[in-house]
Amino acid sequence: GHVDDDDDDAAARARLVDAIARGTSAKALQRTPHLVLVDRSFYTTDLLAPLADLAVAFLRGEGVVGDAKLSAADAASYMGHAPTSAAVSAVSRQTDVCVKYLNLGKAWLETYLPWTLGKVCRVSYGTLAPDELRERESKGRKLLAVPFVGKDTPSEASEYSNPEVGIGLTILAVRHEGLRRAAVVAMLR
Repeated sequence: GHVDDDDDDAAARARLVDAIARGTSAKALQRTPHLVLVDRSFYTTDLLAPLADLAVAFLRGEGVVGDAKLSAADAASYMGHAPTSAAVSAVSRQTDVCVKYLNLGKAWLETYLPWTLGKVCRVSYGTLAPDELRERESKGRKLLAVPFVGKDTPSEASEYSNPEVGIGLTILAVRHEGLRRAAVVAMLR
């Protein structure tokens, strides 16, 4: 998206762009066929902090961070690799809904995002193409990303058991493969 001078997360986006460039040069990230995480330690040392700051900007928009609720610094620390005791204490004083937001963000940043970014679309996962759909396919396999056993070879019956992983890989698959015509038609109805 467009970044302007008033954008509160512009600095985090710029740090993320710089980290991606460094990661590509260091071969910690691969750009072909799309951005793929090759080195998990690079994610922790270079990508996690700007991603946590972007998550905080999102949570600020949701009313979870800011004002007297929770400082951006405490929220970013909590969602980062090694949260400070002050951040953990500050989070423990929040409402259940706020803590759920923060815990979901932390889980995504620490576990789901690096795992999904380490996968290659149409090799490790993907959505089923219309000609790959069987007549009695489960709804999950019709709509969500499925595991692949090799290049352009979806598994026969497997689905991702973790909903966050399934959702994350589906978002990436649709981003890389595009929406199926039937999905566009269904949305327009």
